[in-house]
Parts: sequence; C-alpha cells; structure tokens
Amino acid sequence: MSYKKNHSPHEKPVIKDDQGRKVSNPNRITTNQHVIPVAHLREWLGSNQLLNVFDRQVEAWTTPDLDNAFTVQRLWDQQTEVDLLGSNERNYQNQVDRIEKGLPIEQHDHISAYFVMLTVRHSVAQRPRPDGASILEDMSEPLSHERLEEIELENLGSLASYVSPGGVGSQVIARTIVAMAMRTEFIRHVRRFEGVRWTPVEMGAVDAILPDSVAPLERRHVVLLPMSPRVVLVGSRGNSLIAAQNRYTPAVINCMLWRSAERRFVVTKRTRDAAPSWLLGQPPRRLR
Repeated sequence: MSYKKNHSPHEKPVIKDDQGRKVSNPNRITTNQHVIPVAHLREWLGSNQLLNVFDRQVEAWTTPDLDNAFTVQRLWDQQTEVDLLGSNERNYQNQVDRIEKGLPIEQHDHISAYFVMLTVRHSVAQRPRPDGASILEDMSEPLSHERLEEIELENLGSLASYVSPGGVGSQVIARTIVAMAMRTEFIRHVRRFEGVRWTPVEMGAVDAILPDSVAPLERRHVVLLPMSPRVVLVGSRGNSLIAAQNRYTPAVINCMLWRSAERRFVVTKRTRDAAPSWLLGQPPRRLR
C-alpha cells in the first residue's frame, strides 16, 4: 500500500556486475521510504504481523505488512532518509521509550519535531514527483548512475551535500528538490511548536486510531499525536493542558483522529472486529 499512483515510476538502484553475477542494489539504497515510520506503525501490528487499514476512497480494508504500508518509492535522497529522518525518528523513539517505562518526558521538542516531520512527509507524498528537466543538465557532463549513487552515500553525515545531474531519466535532481522542500517546510512549521509540552493520555478500553495525516490534529491550543493504541500524546502550552485533559476524553480523541484521516486510517484488530457503527461511516452524533 503506497502512494505510487501519485508519482511517476521511480529510478531503480543500480545493478552491479560482480564477476559475471548481477547484484541488485549493491549500495543498499532505501527504495521503499515510509511516510509513517515503521516503528510507529508497529504499535498497531496484529498477531499475524499485518496492519488493519481502512481505505475510504475504495471503502475497503487492506492488510499490508510493515514493509509495504504507507510508502513512497525513492521520493527523497538517501541522506534525507538516513540522516534527517533517521535522527528525527530516533529522538522521538527515545521519548516514547521513557514514557513506556513510566519516566517523564525529557525532550518535548523532540516530540514536536517528530509531529512536524510526519506532516511534512505526508505533504510531499501527496505531490507529484518533480520530474521536469533541470537546467543543471546542460551545465556539466552528466555522471553515471553508479557514480551518482556513490555520491549519495558520500553525502551521508555531511553538513553540505554535493549534487550533480545525471543523464536522461536520472531522478537525482528530483530527489534533491523533494529533500530541500522537506527541510524548508520543517523549519517553517517547527517554530510554531516552541514551548509546547507533551503529556501522555491513557486511552483505557478504547484503542486509538492512527490516521494517515496528523496535520489536522494541530488545533489552536492543543495538538494530538497517537503514540500507540493505548496512549495519545497531548501537546499544549501553559494551562491549556488542564482544560484539554478535562475535555478530550478517549472517545472525543478518537473522533478527532478519525476526522484527521484524509484517506486511510489504521486500527487494531480488536477495533476492526468490534466494528463500531461509526468506524466506516460517520462518527457518533454526540462527537460531531
């Protein structure tokens, strides 16, 4: 289950000839890039190692595995995948680990950064791949597919990235454009979250829904982030949290998560089996 219908076909990694034996993707370039990180999706995984995802557009359930859920095909470059997104996910996961151990959150800004990056990933996944020819193609001799992948690997961990145009059909410039857009969007939006403090709210007998888009969950005074089916993180400033805890019951929170989904949402097997009447249609009247 991917966003590939929104994009033109991706550029496949190189195939190397190793003493007469063809080796596919020798540089281990990440092809399936997750819009929602694997570690986050894993919280909703069923005992059969599959997710329960409802697609509103086709009004049907799908059961993808983790490798093929909420993915794009090589939309951004490897440096963004490993360095920017990798560190963003690790920082967030460190705070999740503390919460699950009953420890207080140490870095509220890491949770805010993760929330913003989720919105950025979803945003670029909805847009067409920028396939237009680049003016750089006429400025220098294009490098080979193999050399361009080597450069992607050399850029890992570097503060400055070297980019060179490829030949006909190369998407190296397109991946760079997406990566630049992601960084720009992130920097612009994360500033709004200065001073936001996050508090875990237990969902009790209700399992939280995971929507494909969390952007609508940023309200005027409160932000919601489903951490797992059991816990939703509530972000707020000052005294807003006390009011939020009184107002946002598990049922209200799930309604907001349900409304946040643009096309798909993930539920636990227990929620799917219970099949509440509002799940596939409209939320309860009292929550509208």
